[in-house]
Amino acid sequence: MYLKHLSLLNFRNYTHLEIDLPRGMVILHGDNAQGKTNLMEAVYLLSIAKSFRAANEREVVNRQVAQEQGQALVAGFFQARDEALDVRIGFQCLPSASATGSSGAVDSIRSANGSVSTAALRPHLR
Repeated sequence: MYLKHLSLLNFRNYTHLEIDLPRGMVILHGDNAQGKTNLMEAVYLLSIAKSFRAANEREVVNRQVAQEQGQALVAGFFQARDEALDVRIGFQCLPSASATGSSGAVDSIRSANGSVSTAALRPHLR
């Protein structure tokens, strides 16, 4: 299974991002503080419904913009040969999450945990 599409709305430094990803390895490169680790964090969040950097989910939301627009969203469409999984983690007044697979809606985001395998290699911060 691979991440085919990633959508971010008011997530960390991204006010809005829509990106299609190719099958296979993706290498992120760029200057410091441009959002590479934030992209990895978003994918990780979609995989296990938890950030590898934040103590709680409120820390990942760009609060200033989200308050103006009323919401924040991390969404991903995962694809396999015979299976698809649409995962959306939304933040409003209270966090909400949903996942829809090929066989229909998943009861909770936690029950979808393990459907997507993720390995996060992140920079060592001093």
